[in-house]
Amino acid sequence: AGIYFLTLRKPARIWWFVPYGLIAYAVMVVTWPYLWEAPVGQFIKVVRFMADNPTTLKVYFYGALYTAETLPQRYLPYMMLVTLTEPVWPLAGLGFVVAVVRSARRKIQAGTLWPTLGWIAIPMLYVLLRQPPMYDGFRHFLFIVPPLFVLGGLALDFVFQRFQKSWLWAALILALLLPGVIPGVRLHPYQYTYYNQFVGGTGQAALRFETDYWLTCYKEAVENFTGEVRGRVRLFVRREPYIADYYAPNRVKVFEQGKRRMQTGDYLLFHSRAFPNLQINAETNIHFQRVERDGAIFCEIRERTK
Repeated sequence: AGIYFLTLRKPARIWWFVPYGLIAYAVMVVTWPYLWEAPVGQFIKVVRFMADNPTTLKVYFYGALYTAETLPQRYLPYMMLVTLTEPVWPLAGLGFVVAVVRSARRKIQAGTLWPTLGWIAIPMLYVLLRQPPMYDGFRHFLFIVPPLFVLGGLALDFVFQRFQKSWLWAALILALLLPGVIPGVRLHPYQYTYYNQFVGGTGQAALRFETDYWLTCYKEAVENFTGEVRGRVRLFVRREPYIADYYAPNRVKVFEQGKRRMQTGDYLLFHSRAFPNLQINAETNIHFQRVERDGAIFCEIRERTK
């Protein structure tokens, strides 16, 4: 937006960028509790941290385990390709062609087109050349997605101008929405684990990529588990036990695996982050509770039998 204001070459209009920026910053602060303690200081801290994230988190990508700083260059573009619905990239491609042609014919201002394209191109080039640590799909780069939908809008405008029938418009829009709506219903409430059919959907993708990396399945697993077991039990959790503990009643004691010795009759909660096959121990061979959607297992609770 700042680049666009500069292209206007009208100094008086550039001042409108000041309230624009202040409003955007105010909305960010209001909707981001992390900034409430120190809106300026915390924001600067986040920018510095995310510019070169020092994490060494393990990431499961395309059937192999990497650390966040050693992921291949294709990670970001590939994750954007397979986690956006199927119509997005064809529409964006057509929209790009339409935009270039209309710009050449002076039907689109270069001052609006090139900043929009730079919105996605510049961050993408930064990632490909700098290769900063990445994880959790492309959630840290969601801000580069809007230009794709701008291009998609140009593509739809191009199509609608050539087919002046409202029923065709409705049919096209429905066809574009269904690839996201149908899997969203099947995956509920884990819609963020969505993968498109380019990789066979979430069920097939779970064998090669991470799905429930935020461990949101803990809620469903623990609540179902506590509804079935009776009396006092011990539940061991491989990662982030405090999440499971939040949903566990007092009679279910939650421990981090490795911090205390397990005994026969204890239960172990597995997660699928960086562990696509859950790496089930032979000692916990009795399946007790499983959370899955569309053929993808997100987490599982098993009982220790030895």
